[in-house]
Amino acid sequence: MADSLNITDSHYNEYESGNTSIYADHLIIISKIFNIHINVFLNVYLRN
Repeated sequence: MADSLNITDSHYNEYESGNTSIYADHLIIISKIFNIHINVFLNVYLRN
């Protein structure tokens, strides 16, 4: 996934652990990889 986002593994691990916020453009790339509409990610975020 880090390669797809063009970031280091360390940076991606920061996303995974919740220690850093994800950039919107990275979130959009991930939504395209998993074929999930970006609104699904945002709705899950808003529920938490």
